[in-house]
Amino acid sequence: MLAFRCGWFRYGYTVVSFGTPISMRHYAKKHNIDFRNPDKKARIEKVQLLAQNLMHAVGRTIPVAPVSLVASVFVEDPDKTFSKQEIKARAESLNNELEENGAFVYVPRSDHDYMIEVGLRMLILRHLVQEENDQFQATPGEINLLQNYINAIAHHI
Repeated sequence: MLAFRCGWFRYGYTVVSFGTPISMRHYAKKHNIDFRNPDKKARIEKVQLLAQNLMHAVGRTIPVAPVSLVASVFVEDPDKTFSKQEIKARAESLNNELEENGAFVYVPRSDHDYMIEVGLRMLILRHLVQEENDQFQATPGEINLLQNYINAIAHHI
């Protein structure tokens, strides 16, 4: 059983990241775009391409937080009951995959074990994961909310 020293915990971690600035002048020159072009159809196509590039750039800057990482373990197999060691192994595997793909994974205190502990603790405190006899399972009926946490990192996977 997870032992909590006191009844008051932070709400989790919020991580802010800033990407490389994008010069619209440089972008337009590189892609030979003139946004003042009166051809509406051509302009819309160029703006859509720009929007896709911007969304990709923004996605690269979104860090992976502990709750999203641990939630992915439960969403992957929502009916399974996990030991803490299984959660740790699956979360570490995903962490390695994400880092290999260039994602920034926020590791509080630079401690991977603590990162997984924090993610699991937050999910339990939010009643999205339940614990019984040192076994952990997604709370029935909460898989959609757990999936929402994964949506924050889905573009990295």
